[in-house]
Amino acid sequence: MKLQILTTPCSGKTYFCGQQNYEYSDVTLFDTDITLRPVPNRTPKHPIPQDAIDFLQQQTKNSCLLTSLADIGPDAPKEIPNVAIVAVILDEEILKQQAKIRETTDFSWGWAGKDGRMSSKDYWISLQRYADEHQIPIFNSFIGAIDYYVQTNI
Repeated sequence: MKLQILTTPCSGKTYFCGQQNYEYSDVTLFDTDITLRPVPNRTPKHPIPQDAIDFLQQQTKNSCLLTSLADIGPDAPKEIPNVAIVAVILDEEILKQQAKIRETTDFSWGWAGKDGRMSSKDYWISLQRYADEHQIPIFNSFIGAIDYYVQTNI
């Protein structure tokens, strides 16, 4: 099983992977920020769609790549052979809280920086629209999305 989860910036991708020790339900978790580019190079001007696709397709075991729609950009393929693509859209209030926490910490790079980010609501709306337009299933948690695909063996 190979799964790509699209979500918004500040949705807790890195936190979730770390809390699960990068393994959940016999699925290896990969966070785009950690796996595909070092933190100092993380900027909105350097999206990584092809790198993410190549990386995920090279995996030989159950794998899930958590990435932001902001990272892959609007020109990313809507279908990837042998990879299920889903969206995780957190409740807007949770996303706002997480974005506010980010703003009060010492993050100054990339999407977490105050100058490089649309509002959390703009990303929330963009991801909802993207998922609707491309008929991508939507879940409200990382665990819910992974559990569904593990149980259905997709």
